[in-house]
Amino acid sequence: MTLAALKAGSVAVIIVAGFFALVSAVLAVVLANLFRVVSGLNELVDGIREETVPLIGELGNTVRGVNKEIDRLDGVMAGVQGIVGGVESITKTVQATVTNPLVKGLAFFMGAKRAARKIKDKD
Repeated sequence: MTLAALKAGSVAVIIVAGFFALVSAVLAVVLANLFRVVSGLNELVDGIREETVPLIGELGNTVRGVNKEIDRLDGVMAGVQGIVGGVESITKTVQATVTNPLVKGLAFFMGAKRAARKIKDKD
């Protein structure tokens, strides 16, 4: 081999080494940026977790409160249903108590009126 050939081979090795050094530097920058992005995402997830856990607890408290109110409303509705049943019973009782004597009384007065007319017409 000649000196010129040796120098050309050395130059080629230097160029390849320089290329690998440049690629290594670019990869180091990319990895540093990737590490920064992953760290930011980790902080974001931690922040979201810190905010959502108390919200889920508050949501559970709200659901328990709504369930208590629904149970109370069920009790009120049962009471109203009992009152409606009582009013219905009273209405039937009053209807039976008042209507029958009223009908009988009206029938008696109508009969008395007819009898009075017949007596008046005969005279």
